[in-house]
Amino acid sequence: MISSKGAIGPKKAYMFLGIFFRLFVAYITAKITTRAQLDIADKNIQKKLVLQNNEISSKRLETEVKIKRERLEELHKIFSKIALENSLTMRFIQSKSNLSRYKFRSRHIDNCKQLHIAEAIVALYFPELTEEVEKIYGQTNMFWGYQECVLRTDIKIN
Repeated sequence: MISSKGAIGPKKAYMFLGIFFRLFVAYITAKITTRAQLDIADKNIQKKLVLQNNEISSKRLETEVKIKRERLEELHKIFSKIALENSLTMRFIQSKSNLSRYKFRSRHIDNCKQLHIAEAIVALYFPELTEEVEKIYGQTNMFWGYQECVLRTDIKIN
């Protein structure tokens, strides 16, 4: 209490200073603790973000590899079919079955469609192979042309 002279007693002053000091220490401690907790939370968030980004990148790479593998398998099937269709062995077999020119041309057109699919796959996923696919396409057309000439040949005359 304040005395009639307006002065605070020494005991009360010490109590007031003690309370003030404790409040000040509590405030500083809370401030330091809060700052440390925020720093820890920020570091944890950064670690989680890095882990999440790594996981997303890993899944993306895995998906890309899976898609490329599927496309590569599709290319392999297309080129295997084209190789068989344009082989001399297949032509020999077909010559014994009296394959008509219409049927032969139809098969060639189907092969061309397959090669167009191969060209699209290569353009999107394996652009470094574009030139090779174009060569295969050209050789397929040349083989068709040669075989067309053979089919037009009349064995009774020649």
